[in-house]
Formats: sequence, C-alpha cells, structure tokens
Amino acid sequence: GFFKARKFFPLESDLCVPISKIKSRPLWRRPVPKTTRSPPGSGFAVELPIRATTAAPVIFSEEKLSNALPQEIKYQLMEAIDSAWCDIREAFRKFHVASTLARQDISGRYKRSRIGAFWLSIGMAVSIACIGFVFGKIFKIPLADFLPYFTAGTIVWGLISSSLNEGCGAFTMSSGMILQVRLPLFTHILRLLTKDLIVFAHNLAILPVVFLIFLRPVDAVCFLAVPALALLLLNLSWMALVLATLCARFRDVAQIVQNTVGVLYFITPIMWKPWLLSGVEGERLLDWNPFYHLVNLVRAPLLGQFPDPLNWMVAGGMAIGGWLFALLFFGRFRNRIAYWL
Repeated sequence: GFFKARKFFPLESDLCVPISKIKSRPLWRRPVPKTTRSPPGSGFAVELPIRATTAAPVIFSEEKLSNALPQEIKYQLMEAIDSAWCDIREAFRKFHVASTLARQDISGRYKRSRIGAFWLSIGMAVSIACIGFVFGKIFKIPLADFLPYFTAGTIVWGLISSSLNEGCGAFTMSSGMILQVRLPLFTHILRLLTKDLIVFAHNLAILPVVFLIFLRPVDAVCFLAVPALALLLLNLSWMALVLATLCARFRDVAQIVQNTVGVLYFITPIMWKPWLLSGVEGERLLDWNPFYHLVNLVRAPLLGQFPDPLNWMVAGGMAIGGWLFALLFFGRFRNRIAYWL
C-alpha cells in the first residue's frame, strides 16, 4: 500500500529539489518534472509525475511573454463566447419552457377577465385615437394620412420600449427561479421577448381597423414586415441580454433606461413625421438615431412603403456588432449573475 500511494502521491525526495526551495523560487525558474501517461488498462486517464532527472530552468524572455499575452487574451475571449453560446443554444433547445412561462405571465395578469390581453389593445386604441386626432390638428396633417402612420409607429414602439424596460429586470424578477431551477439564463430573455411578441400581435389588430375606417388599401409590400420584424427582434434580444446582465449588478441602471426610453419617444419620429425636421441638423438627428431606423424598418412595410436601404444597413450592423459585444459581455459575467441576485 505504501508503494501504491507513493506512485500517485510522490514524496519530497522524488523531486529533483526540495519542495520548500521550489516554492521560494520564481515561477519562471521552477523545474518542471517530466510526465508520462498511465499505462493502458489501469483505469486512470491522468498524467502521473515520475522522478525528474534534470532541473533545467524554464526562462521566458520579454519577447515570448509579449507574444503569450495576446494568446491568453484571445483564449479568454473565445472561452467567454463559447460559454455564452452554449447557454443561448441550450435556451433555444428548451424554447417550450420560455413559451410556457410567457403564456403564464399573460394569463396570470388577466386572470378571470373576459377580454383578457385585449385590454392592452383597447387601451392603446383609445390613446391612439385621442393623441392622433390632437396632433393631426396641430401639425395640420389629414387624419387619413397621419392616423395610420401614428398607429403603426406606436405599435412598433410599444414592442421596443417594453422589451428594453422589462429587459432590465429579466434576471432580477426571476431570481427565485434562477437560484432554485437549473435553466439557461437566456431562457428568461426568450420568455420576455415571447410575451412582448404576443402583446405586439394583439396590438397589431388595431391597424386593419384603422385601414378600414379610412379605406386605405393593403399592398403586397407589407410582407416585408416579417423579415424586418425578425431583424428588430434580433436587435432587441442582445439589448435585453446586456441590460439584464448589467442591471443584475447595478440596480440603478433600470431607472436610467426607463427615463432614457421616455426621452427617445419624443426625439424619434413616431407622433411627428421626419419631413417636419428641415435642414442639416434635422437630418443628422434622424440618421444618428438608431431607434428611428428600427421603427421605420417595420413601420414602412406596414404602410405599403419600402424601407430606406440605410434602415437595413443600420439595423444589420447593430445586430452584428451588438451580438458580438453581448456574447463577450454575457459570457464574461455569466457565472456571477447568480451571486449578484
């Protein structure tokens, strides 16, 4: 038994120098003992240390250290991306969990109600009718032109604002489930987006009613709203993921986001048309407002118009760059979220 234990746990005399001297030496001058793999059939898949015959110091020059540093950073980045990607892939594999939780959120909110989630649509329809009538008179725009424009913009903005505001609490509001149930963290983001998409579908029923009131025809261009909506959800998903991770650590960020979204509603052309901003400054305000491109990307096909190519370019660039950042950010702090909660 002594020799078997000595084989797997070598004594101090089995090394080329005493252990006390090895610990006192710098890391780059410690002798590295030779290793060999366990014999086949032994049942062990580990490397076993044997007697080292030489104690050649391993010295790294400044050039080697400088080359090893970028490799270490690259390894950490790839590890973060791989961790985030595995979580997202597992969440999509268990998408039925997110969809079930989303339906429960909606049904629980309107439990024992005869109309159910359509109360959201009724409230939005009343606000659209009142605000649209007032601002149509203020801007001196015919209601047949302004009300469909305002309705489509308000419905799309409702999806964006609810995803951002509720995305801040996606992890904090589900802290009990995160700490007790083993689920991918991205499941809670899918739960949020699924619920908002269901509400968006309910609110979208207002637009055909407005078209019927003003006898506005429906063009085949409206089918472009499907890929545009997919690109919008792709952007909202990485935004919600970053905000949920950030707000799990800093709870004040949720208040900042809520106030920022309220300001963005007024500087984004939703209740006013872009041509009302004339001059170079107005064009810059529109071009540098990413939410204008996201809103117009879905609103234009619903109104029978082709979106501007710049809208597609900005939304696509935001999706690529945003998801790269989200994978790095989420993968870096994914293991700490449970402790922050």
